[in-house]
Amino acid sequence: MPNKSEIRKQIIEKRNTLSGEFIAENSHIITEKLLGLKEYKNAETIFIYMNFGNEVATKDIIIDALANGKKVAIPKIADDRLEFYYINNIEDTTPGIWGIPEPNNVGVAWHATRAAYHAAPTYINGHAGFGV
Repeated sequence: MPNKSEIRKQIIEKRNTLSGEFIAENSHIITEKLLGLKEYKNAETIFIYMNFGNEVATKDIIIDALANGKKVAIPKIADDRLEFYYINNIEDTTPGIWGIPEPNNVGVAWHATRAAYHAAPTYINGHAGFGV
């Protein structure tokens, strides 16, 4: 049975074969679904990643959240832990490790010191959706 690292590598390899058209279409579908959720509409704060490579595009979600007065926190790796920092606009980021956009440390929102669950927009078996 493959370990977590092997599974992650397989998923990334498969995701990297997706076309730009597929990424754009499904990112739009996911964004529209998310923006229509009552949980999103009622949220005061969202924790979301900045996409990189063939990941689901999150820029429109972030722009919408900021335009609607929500606090937005994005992740950054610090030492051996994941930290989320608030951003005030999309320009509050710079390329970090591996070129992945990271926050400019505007304000710490949350430190992950143990395993945590989170929901993330994703592609599942060729369909746009949410992963947990």
